Amino acid sequence: MSFLSLQFEGEKIFRQLFRVPPPQRLLERYQQGCETLFASFSEMDQKECSFAVEKIDDLEALELAARLQNRLPLLSAKFRLIVALAECEPALRSYFVTQKDQSLKPWLEIFFVTCRSVVKFLKGRLYLKCHFNRVRQLQ
Repeated sequence: MSFLSLQFEGEKIFRQLFRVPPPQRLLERYQQGCETLFASFSEMDQKECSFAVEKIDDLEALELAARLQNRLPLLSAKFRLIVALAECEPALRSYFVTQKDQSLKPWLEIFFVTCRSVVKFLKGRLYLKCHFNRVRQLQ
């Protein structure tokens, strides 16, 4: 896979998770990680992952559903790589560490995130059912 497409892929995954542009250093490390870690995945896994990145708007929903159903392992691995690289970026520390002391707000956030995850999972299952059954039938 070319640098440009890996950069596009990394940027799209990062924006899905963090809603901000990724640091250039993170994208460079993402490219290196993909070339090193994911060379052993099958051609079918590569095609499905490329299709997902190119065609699906809500990759986060797709990845959640795919991970919970043991499908699209390469996409899940690439999401984990982005998160691991983001944890090493000092500018992104606030996404991973919170030191606020508030009694009610964390419970509301947990409730909101749980509801959001359920919606994402259902949306991701729909993506899997509609798009990826069609991809497998075409091959």
